[in-house]
Parts: sequence; structure tokens; C-alpha cells
Amino acid sequence: MKFNITDQDNYFIIELDKEAYTLSTTVLGGFRKIKYIVFKRVDERFNHKTVHDYCKNIINELGLNFEKTCIFLTAVNLKENRYVKYIEDDVNILFVSTIGIKYPSCIDKVYNTQTQSTINIMVIVEANLGSNALPELFEVVTQAKTITCIDIGFNCGLSRGAGTVSDATLVGYIPSNKNIQYCRLGTKIGNLVAKLVREAILNKYRNWISLNEEFKYMTDLEIEDIVRIAVDIFRKSPVPNTNINEVRELIRNYLMKFLNDPNIWCFVYAAKELDIKGFSGTIRELSIDEYLKDSHKIIADELIGTTLAIYINGWKGLMMYYWIEKLKKSNEIPELNKLPMFIDDVISALIGGILSKIYDRYLHGI
Repeated sequence: MKFNITDQDNYFIIELDKEAYTLSTTVLGGFRKIKYIVFKRVDERFNHKTVHDYCKNIINELGLNFEKTCIFLTAVNLKENRYVKYIEDDVNILFVSTIGIKYPSCIDKVYNTQTQSTINIMVIVEANLGSNALPELFEVVTQAKTITCIDIGFNCGLSRGAGTVSDATLVGYIPSNKNIQYCRLGTKIGNLVAKLVREAILNKYRNWISLNEEFKYMTDLEIEDIVRIAVDIFRKSPVPNTNINEVRELIRNYLMKFLNDPNIWCFVYAAKELDIKGFSGTIRELSIDEYLKDSHKIIADELIGTTLAIYINGWKGLMMYYWIEKLKKSNEIPELNKLPMFIDDVISALIGGILSKIYDRYLHGI
């Protein structure tokens, strides 16, 4: 397989040496024979009402054959986010993707606009794909994308994200002397393509998400929200003659220290996973209604909070966690009461551990 990539600031074009038989969900998709694939950058607020006409105009402006061209749209920087791999093996594979992972698509959420933060994936193989193999290859890309999105914690609150709201996929083949009847995940070629999809998404995730963004993703709170809530709790029982700005900075420093500890993140991830399972009704012997009402039959959330508080600052952390839980029950910390069953205890324990460190510092010089 031979191909050429032409780069410009807001688009790049892949020209194949031979026409490929393709199946795609691009704007001008379906089953088509193509020779050109365009990746075009658009504004993140792009919501062109006549998107088909927009794509046709782009193709015409580029001087390409409309009947032989597919076009991907994305809001990401194409040079920073492009992922290209060409593998020469028993079957040659051209893999190209641009990955944007800001706006998850979830069963429990409907978007009024198709925001262009998109997982775009193109796979062209050099082989004769049988009638089952082409749709199976499409299926593999979708399965691998969904599995990887779950692995990185892609979600809409308490519902898992399967991708983004405007994902596009193109799979195709250029005929050769190789014949392939099946391309499912369990086949050599299907498994290889799946690994390429996972690698592309994980590469984007590791280089994109900041500590604050991931913390908000997992807890619905930003780092500064935790600082503010902790300061408000401190004010309920302040140490005399302390400077509140100094207290705020100490809280922030302790929080950043703890969020650089993978053990703390393990508590966060575990709580998020349990909340997703609770919301979906897949915790055995716990109904969705019981979960939403924070049923007293569940003590695992308190056990998680207890363990985390002790991990941070022993019995002092635990006592502070108990105090914060008491404030929650009297509705003195409304923001924490709005959090899901398991995450709320992790946040209470995290704040409790931090405040116990603050009191140690001021009262005992520790």
C-alpha cells in the first residue's frame, strides 16, 4: 500500500495510491469507493446546519474528486493530535486518528448540538475482505474505542461514556492477493487494529488530562472547590489567631501533596466505580432506589472513608472525618450532600485528613 499525506494548518489530506472500498460514519459516509481522506479542523462551537454542503464545499475548494473523497471534522489541533501508524505485516495496515475526548456520549444524556470534540479513526487494510470482514472491522474499532473509554473513566456523571457525541469511523480495504473472511476482535488483524485504537486514545488521554480535570471528572468537584469547602469547615471551629489566607494555602498544599499519591487516587477510582454500579443497579442486593436514597444497609461507603482518613492521618484523621460526616447529616455542608453515595465519603475523608493535619500544625507544631 502506498499513500501520501499533504499537510496544511487546518487540514491534512491522505491520498491512497489505489481506491479503497470503505464503510464509514463520516458526514459523506456509508459504503463508498474512495481515494482521498480529508481531516478538517473546525471551531469547537461548530454546528453547521448544512454540514453536508459544508463538506462538499471544502472538497471542491481542495480540488478533490467529490465522489472519491471522505472527510472527517474535528476541533482538535491536527498537528498535536494526529496519530498515524503504518504497519507492514502479513496484511499491511494504515491507521490514522485524531482524538478529542471532552464531551462523552452516554445513554443517560442527550446533546442538542454535535460538539466537535471527536474520536476520528480511519483504518485501511491491504487485503480482500469478505462480506463479513468489513463490518466486523468496523465493529472492532467501536468495541476497542468503548473499552478504552471505560478504562480511562470516560463518563457523564454516573453513566459510562462510550465515545464522544460526534465520533466518526472509517474502515476499508484495498484489494490484494490476501483474502480475509473474518476481522473480529479474536482474529489476528482485528486484535491488532483494536490495540492501535487503544494506543491512540490512551496516548491522547495521558497527554491531555490535567490533575484538576481528572479530579473533577471523578468527583464533580475541582481542586479549588475542595479548598473552599475545607476553609468553610475550618471556620466552624477555628484555631485562635490564625490567618485564614495562610490556612487556605496550607489546605491547598496538603491537597496537592495527597493528589500526587496514587493510593489516594485508588480510593477515588474505587468510589467512582461503585457509584456507577450503584446508579446502574448492578450492585447485587442493592436496588437503584436504595442506592439513590443512600440506604443504611450499605456501610461500605463509610468503611472506605474510614480507611482513607486513617491512611492520611491516623486516628486524628478519622475523628475529623466523623466530625465532617456529622456536619453533613445536619446539612451544614450542602455541597457534599449532593455527591453520590461513595464519592461523598471519599471527599469527606480527604478533607478530614487535611484539616487534621492543619490542626496538628497549629496546635501541636507537627
